[in-house]
Amino acid sequence: LTRVASFLSAYVYAPLEVPPPRRLYVIHRGCAKYKDQLLSVGDMWGHVEMMLTNAHQTTATAMTYLHVLYIESGKVLELAESYPEVRKRIRRWTAFEALKLYLISNLRQERRRQRRLRFSRQVACENSVTELSI
Repeated sequence: LTRVASFLSAYVYAPLEVPPPRRLYVIHRGCAKYKDQLLSVGDMWGHVEMMLTNAHQTTATAMTYLHVLYIESGKVLELAESYPEVRKRIRRWTAFEALKLYLISNLRQERRRQRRLRFSRQVACENSVTELSI
């Protein structure tokens, strides 16, 4: 635990300031808005973006003076090398998150494709009705 604490850095963000992505943040004091949620003391964000290199980089915005502790992705991986069981859990979690994001993305694409298809069928049907009435 002492080793983990030695890798943490502290920073204070002013209201409306946006902390940089690819870090794991833990709120010590203040509030932040992240993915339409209000986060406060003890909440964290950035773990998905930090571990998945091609994940959508979602940022938080400080809503008040925001005191955070953070650790960069390289430091987490460096720490994990010393603890094989932790490294194994991180790899498993990362694979699960990557699969989850992939499935969600594909489902959204399929939903958009279905909407476009329904709309084009509706337009074609309306055009046929218009031609018949003429």
